[in-house]
Amino acid sequence: MEEIKAEGVWHMKYCGTLISVSDMTRARNFYEQVMEQKVMLDLGVHVSFENAFSLLPRSADPLR
Repeated sequence: MEEIKAEGVWHMKYCGTLISVSDMTRARNFYEQVMEQKVMLDLGVHVSFENAFSLLPRSADPLR
């Protein structure tokens, strides 16, 4: 999320969806092969797709 300050109030700008997955290999295969999504950025533990969503393994999810 991008923070934007306007008139002394902080607002959050929606930038995409983060999906927490239990099996990164299986999830990537599903989104790349079945849903035909293209990877924009692959950091290993975090994968972002062109259509504004990302995958993160549950083991790395700070909210878990």
